[in-house]
Formats: sequence, structure tokens, C-alpha cells
Amino acid sequence: LLEPIQGEAGVVVPPPGYLSAARDLCDRVGAVLILDEVQTGLGRTGSWFAFQHEGASPDVMCLAKALAGGLPMGACLATPLVAASFQPGDHATTFGGGPVQSAAALATLDVIESEGLVQRAKVAGERLSTGLRALFPEAEVRGRGLLVAVELNGDAATEIVERALTAGLMLNATSPNTLRLAPPLVITDEELDRGLAILGEVAGEVLTSA
Repeated sequence: LLEPIQGEAGVVVPPPGYLSAARDLCDRVGAVLILDEVQTGLGRTGSWFAFQHEGASPDVMCLAKALAGGLPMGACLATPLVAASFQPGDHATTFGGGPVQSAAALATLDVIESEGLVQRAKVAGERLSTGLRALFPEAEVRGRGLLVAVELNGDAATEIVERALTAGLMLNATSPNTLRLAPPLVITDEELDRGLAILGEVAGEVLTSA
């Protein structure tokens, strides 16, 4: 059971070949590969699913968060072989299949596809990462698409987050020294640049006074 990119740990991207090695190992021993794509799925990383960057398809995949456009919904997808092992009553979910959420999920998927938001996440993510590297030349900037983290050299992340919120920019700290940014897939270049400007101003104040 893996996250193709660790979200709460600070957007930790595995090294090339990691997911493929996990896929091969599961195949050799007859194990099921389960991927948690709750944070990374539905276009956020510049592909529909983060595993597609490496082509290591899972046997089971968990989705939620963006699935119904903000309404509470989760889904568990499985290959036919794995799905056949489930019988009615084996698996339950609180937010799995309400009619309103299901309609919202279908509409969300239509919008993501029709408006090209997967490709938009890739392009906007490159703009975001480039801007962050310019703002934090001494820090590590990592991630894919519009799921990006900045690992600072000091424990200033919480103060930067608090000051940024006051200035109109929302981000979060996954640790005392790590900022995480996950802008909406519909963000414009102008909004991205404005966010980077706010972050640069706030971070400059905090890091200069540290």
C-alpha cells in the first residue's frame, strides 16, 4: 500500500523506478499493489493519476477529495481479478455512492477532460516550480504538477504560512521546515504570479528577521 507521491509527508516524490520495482515485486510474490491517489489523482500531478508518470499500474486504487468537486465522496477502483474477490457486504463506504455526489463526480470528470485541466496542471505546475526555485534558491523544491513543496533550511514554515494567510495566500506547512502548495487546477497564470509575489514578500520578511 503506497502513495505514489507522499502528500502529508511533504510531497516526497519517489526516485525513478521505485513504483515499477514495487509493481514487479508484487507480481513476483503474488501480492496486490494498492495505490493511494487521494491527493495525487484526477489531474493534480499533470497526469490523470500519479502512477502514470511511471506506468506502474495498481491492482487497487483509492480516490477521494477532488472526485466530486468538493462534495464528500470516495472511491475504490480495482482490476477485474481483484474486484471478483469482493462479495456484497464485504466492503462498505460512508461517502461512496450517494446520487448527488455521483452526479457531481460525473460533472467534475467532464469538466477536467473538456477544459484540459490535466495538461493545465502540468503547465501551471512548471510555472509554479520555476517561480518557487527563483524565490528559494537555497531550498529544495519538489513535486509534480500542482502539488509542490519547498523544504526550507530553517524552521520558518509555520510563520510563513500564518503571514501568507493574512496577506491573502493559502498554503500549509507539513513540517516546521516544509511548505506545501496545491493550487486549484483552474488557477490562472496571473493568480499564480500573484501568489508567488505574496509568498516572496512574506518569506523575505520572515527569513530576513530569523
